[in-house]
Amino acid sequence: MSVLSLDVFWKKLAESGLLSADKIPEVQAACLDAMKQSGSLGNQTALSAQWLVRQGIVTLWQAKQLVKGNASGFFMGDYRLLEKHEMPLGGVVYRGRHEPTKQSVSLVPIDDPASHRVEVWTEIVRHVERAAETISPVLSRTWALESTGEHRFIVCEDLGSAVSILSPGQTSRWPIVEAVLAAFSVCRGVAEIHRLGGVHGSISTR
Repeated sequence: MSVLSLDVFWKKLAESGLLSADKIPEVQAACLDAMKQSGSLGNQTALSAQWLVRQGIVTLWQAKQLVKGNASGFFMGDYRLLEKHEMPLGGVVYRGRHEPTKQSVSLVPIDDPASHRVEVWTEIVRHVERAAETISPVLSRTWALESTGEHRFIVCEDLGSAVSILSPGQTSRWPIVEAVLAAFSVCRGVAEIHRLGGVHGSISTR
């Protein structure tokens, strides 16, 4: 796989919309100056990407995409995509930010071809409306179902800021108190799903 040249990398950043055009020259100059001062002799494209991440100008995921030569796919309508997470059972969740309000969110794309069928889309809308009614602090909040251009997606609470539960696989034995609290939280979440008339898949510690 060929290495992206430094000039092309900066062009891709400009094309991506992640940074306004008027700021590109200033940021580029600062980056090049920092690399000269450090005396780094490695891959200049990779070093530039790492510098941008350290400065908080782009996220690690965005930087990796730019280094691959990708200049698109960083926005869904008014939402800037910050991180991409592949789900174990399939599907993708993005951490993002609503640009007008700077609100952190999670975005779940609906890209299954079957969703274009009226009956399937109607069922998706019904499930999203029910999820939006939840009052449980255990479940992540669902805020909206949006469509913009070719993108259709569910807007949810920022899952990255939610409290995570330690995986039992990380220790030989899970402390009893923590295990009970985790099980209780799961039960509360399932009860809320049932209250809304919803269904859930298999629940397992594995």
